[in-house]
Amino acid sequence: FASDFNALGISVQLKQLHRGSFVLANKAGRVERICRMLEAIEQAGTISKSAAAEVQGHLNFAGGFFTSKALKFLVASFGRLADLPKTISKDDLRFLCQLAKSMLSSMPPRQYDAKSFTEPILIFTDGAWEAGNASAGAVIYDPSSSTTSVFEVVVPEVLVELWKQDVGDQLICQIEMF
Repeated sequence: FASDFNALGISVQLKQLHRGSFVLANKAGRVERICRMLEAIEQAGTISKSAAAEVQGHLNFAGGFFTSKALKFLVASFGRLADLPKTISKDDLRFLCQLAKSMLSSMPPRQYDAKSFTEPILIFTDGAWEAGNASAGAVIYDPSSSTTSVFEVVVPEVLVELWKQDVGDQLICQIEMF
């Protein structure tokens, strides 16, 4: 069991879990990589639609998991640059890039107090790919009512066929993410 690990692009830090808290942060290097992208755009004084879409995606991912809505207006700003056939002045682009770098650099990791999760609902999921059949399921335990529910999840055959076209017969990852 690792007390610190990366999952889905975020750093999960459980060192203080025994004291009732844990930390979520951007994966090491993510903020620096985005800032380098923004510096290059700022120096060029222009941004293409594809670069705007790339920055938008990185900002969305960097802010989506743990920083609440603090980066949402930046995501929207770069999204408009990606979607609209509109130009932005060099000064406005420089300001937007500087603002994004400043915000990214000043956002600390988010610490959660596990005491606020006094009775969390536990959800366990699993998927299987056996003998050409895709299946999935979930077990949900609610400690406040001491109830347990078990669900079978039907994986649509049409989806299985699409996955097969994309990745072949090794579908367990797609099934478990479904």
